[in-house]
Amino acid sequence: MLVAANVLGVRRPVVYGVLGLGLWFAILQSGVHATVPRMLLALTVPARTSLDSAVFAARARRITDHLVRREDSDEATTIEEHHDALWKLETITERAQAPMLRFEHALQPWVAFVIVPIFALANAGVPLGGDVGGLLADPVVLGVAIGLVVG
Repeated sequence: MLVAANVLGVRRPVVYGVLGLGLWFAILQSGVHATVPRMLLALTVPARTSLDSAVFAARARRITDHLVRREDSDEATTIEEHHDALWKLETITERAQAPMLRFEHALQPWVAFVIVPIFALANAGVPLGGDVGGLLADPVVLGVAIGLVVG
């Protein structure tokens, strides 16, 4: 189904997320390592944009032209109209991006601030369960934290 969605040009990340969860669960139940469905999912999510430049430019131009016309007329543009125009521009820009890029952008803070520190602590041999207060005072934990921040 993931390959079919890609071939059919489905661009919504939520479709790939739901199908990916189904794939992960099915493969996990079969006894295969959980890394396999993640690799298969990554191979099926579109990494290229499907941007019709003329359509995108026309939509963006309509939004900005509306603001310019309002500024040129006697009617003042309200802050709400500016915000509405910005939201519309952001929406059409996000939809023009490849789903893989959108996933990457959404996951970046989690990877940088949660996953990498957990892996660094685990690889340094720090036991991650138990007393959190004692864990924060551990010299290895402090060394890893300083290394992540400074490095």
